[in-house]
Amino acid sequence: MKTTCQRIPGGWLHLAEPAAEAVRDWIVSGAPTRLPRQALVPHRSRHGAVWHADVPGAGPCILKAYSVETGRGAGRRLESAFKLRFARRGLRTLRIAAALRAAGIPTFEPLAFWSDSRGGRRNFLLYRLVPGDVVGDRWMGELASVSPPARPDPPMSPTSLHAFLERAGELVRKMNEAGVVHADLHPKNFVSPNPDDPAAPISLIDLDSARRLFAPGRRARFTAFVRALRKMALCFRDEDDPGLRAFVRGWSGGDAEEQAAVLRALRFWRNRPWHRRLDAVTAWVRFPPPAHHRTVSPHPINPDGKPHPTKSGVPPHTR
Repeated sequence: MKTTCQRIPGGWLHLAEPAAEAVRDWIVSGAPTRLPRQALVPHRSRHGAVWHADVPGAGPCILKAYSVETGRGAGRRLESAFKLRFARRGLRTLRIAAALRAAGIPTFEPLAFWSDSRGGRRNFLLYRLVPGDVVGDRWMGELASVSPPARPDPPMSPTSLHAFLERAGELVRKMNEAGVVHADLHPKNFVSPNPDDPAAPISLIDLDSARRLFAPGRRARFTAFVRALRKMALCFRDEDDPGLRAFVRGWSGGDAEEQAAVLRALRFWRNRPWHRRLDAVTAWVRFPPPAHHRTVSPHPINPDGKPHPTKSGVPPHTR
């Protein structure tokens, strides 16, 4: 059945009937606010909570609750409250996920977004659980900054890991070519049902830090994309790590000149962390893209910056 966008109290429902009616009744009943503590998913974010939920009509899902950020100073709390009330934190994630899926890029299936102002104002995002393993839990011994997983999964062999990283880089490249930048790329944001199988699909999750790119010119776009790879690069021991080179090789499509340009920029940032505040300007000046580089496809997602409900089922912009 065709997915449609429907208004619900305080938000949008992005689901086809008859499942939409069951999910709508679940939301209106207040069940999302009564989930048990055992359903909480451990995470380090300060701006909300994440639950596992078995939703009628949708099956296993993830529910994210966005609230005002705590413990980071008055300025950060004010910024967080502004994003909740006016930027509708969570709704942008739903739009981007729906648009990426419409473009054939594997990610989670967004189901609903709504706001709840009872008590403290909170926004909720509901999406279907992506089946598979979080690949970051299998990188033991390969990445220096990844903590041991909660369950004793065997680590991936170097051959399997590097093959997976190359395919992960290709996935990020496709997302970039569609005009979307993910600013929170790290090992725990990739999910696969069987990471050791080169034919198994890879999905990109946690799109809260993803955004549509509004950067005029090839040079500005290349700068934005390379900056987005920086956090992923910091997960490896050094810039010469074979895993990082495999990831960049996948992102660059095997182009040696482009791969060298990306590694040169990542090496600069690793060795000069004090450039963080000026990294956009630094990258634009010091690291121009190769002459044949093309970062945006002929048909990017929403090239005018507005959603197309008739094409992708993305809810229109609201306030």
